[in-house]
Amino acid sequence: MDKRNTVLVIGGTGTLGKEVVARFLAMDYKVVVMSRDEEKHYWMQHEYSGNDNIDFKIGDIRNYSDVCLAVKDAHIVINCAAIKQVPLSEHNPMQAVLTNIIGPMNIVRAITEHSFPVKTVVGISTDKACDAIGVMGMSKALGERIMIAANKGNSKTKYIVLRCANFDSSNGSVIELFRKQIEKGGPVTVTHKDMVRYFVKVEEICDMLTEALANARAGEIYVTNAREVKIIDLAKLMIADQDIKINYIGIRPGEKMREILISENEQASGRCIIRNGYKVIQPEICLTI
Repeated sequence: MDKRNTVLVIGGTGTLGKEVVARFLAMDYKVVVMSRDEEKHYWMQHEYSGNDNIDFKIGDIRNYSDVCLAVKDAHIVINCAAIKQVPLSEHNPMQAVLTNIIGPMNIVRAITEHSFPVKTVVGISTDKACDAIGVMGMSKALGERIMIAANKGNSKTKYIVLRCANFDSSNGSVIELFRKQIEKGGPVTVTHKDMVRYFVKVEEICDMLTEALANARAGEIYVTNAREVKIIDLAKLMIADQDIKINYIGIRPGEKMREILISENEQASGRCIIRNGYKVIQPEICLTI
């Protein structure tokens, strides 16, 4: 990676986005943060006051003009923007479509139609995109395919995907929910005693991002090295010796009992490899690029 390059982080005021911004600033890159959250922009600007290597653009990935204005001077684009709440996506499917599908389409369209000099685009995906059953997972699965297909017939810009698990410090995560419920004295709400999820630290995603930017082939999907956690065990660990009740509320719309990081079809295809400690999926289209 050339440190003279400008890195655009879309959704750069979110949990992962902020970590990505900090990582690239520490490596002395020029970073542009794009987000539609005015309040988060305000506080992040204060945090980096006096740093000439960072710039901020209020914009929405769902708006093509906003994307064009942000992408036009970037060399690396990292898309951290997402509608990520599973039940909310079930009740508001068009919102998930606009951000998780139309958003990536806008990035590809802007670069293609205007021949912007973008070298690499990284789409951030989720384990819920594997054999998706809910709106959030389905929309992210289509987002993956949009990124991968953008490589076809294109030699100027490389599109790759990072498939992540749940961030242990993410806003709206189950850890944050349990913490707030415990602070109020309970009860702690668990969907099902056998519910299992994968968790990863945002720092680990940034490590994978750095690796992928250096070594990924066009169209590849890097899969996070995540820890499998039984949600009831997490709840008990956080409650510790406090007298707090656990209530089981049942599986919510769009949820699975157990998420997966790589689908059976992806494993059976023989196109999953290990590179520098990461599982890498090579979709069939990669072989024709």
